[in-house]
Amino acid sequence: GFIAQRSGLHSTLIISPPLRGKTTLLRDIVRELSYRDYRIGLADERGELAGMVKGTPQFDVGPCTDVIDGCPKSEGALMLLRGMSPDLIAMDEITAPEDVEAICKAANCGVAVLASAHADGICELKKRKTYGPLFESGIFGRIASLDIRDGERFCTLYDVDES
Repeated sequence: GFIAQRSGLHSTLIISPPLRGKTTLLRDIVRELSYRDYRIGLADERGELAGMVKGTPQFDVGPCTDVIDGCPKSEGALMLLRGMSPDLIAMDEITAPEDVEAICKAANCGVAVLASAHADGICELKKRKTYGPLFESGIFGRIASLDIRDGERFCTLYDVDES
C-alpha cells in the first residue's frame, strides 16, 4: 500500500529506465485500487494500459476504472477530471509540458495522481526542466524507482522530501 494509506491516496511517480516494468506496475496498482472501490481515471494515450477494443479493456484494470484512450494523455486526464470525479488519475510515461500541466490541474482539484516517467534516478529527473513544476509544487509525495539487479526486479520507494 504505498499509494493508499489510512490518510488517503498519495500521488506517486514511478520512474526507471526503459523496460523495467513501469507500465506493468502502474496497471497493477490501478487494478488493485479499483478493486478497493477507489474511482480511477485512466488516461491511456497509446492503449498500453487497458488495451481497449470497442470500448472494453482487454487488461483487467478493475471495476471502478474509467478509461479514455486514443487521445493525448493530457487531454484525456482533463476530460476524466471534469466528467468522472475520480479519486485518482493515472497516466503512463509523462514526457511533455502538457502532461505536467494536466497533473498540476488534477492535484489542484484534490485528485491524487499516479504516473510514470523515464529516468535513471531521481537526480536525473530533477535536472529535467519539464518536470520542474512537479517538484516545485510538491505534487508527488512519493517516487517509486524500479531497477534490476542480478536479474531480479525490485522497487525502492522514496518520500520526495527524503530524495
